[in-house]
Amino acid sequence: MCMFCAAVPTVAALGLAARGEQKEKIKEALARGEPPPRPLVPAGKVTAAALVVIVAVAAIYHTQISSV
Repeated sequence: MCMFCAAVPTVAALGLAARGEQKEKIKEALARGEPPPRPLVPAGKVTAAALVVIVAVAAIYHTQISSV
């Protein structure tokens, strides 16, 4: 398995964990009656963007570079 293909589940797992932590912080703030913290970087969108880039690079790698 190439490094790009191996990175897909890793990035997905890290993104889901980060999103879970952000949701938990929001839930805790609401329980205390405070306004929810606004994340600087939304984990879901960053994870999706990273996955699109990794899959695109993997496709390029498997169709162009590995055939050399």
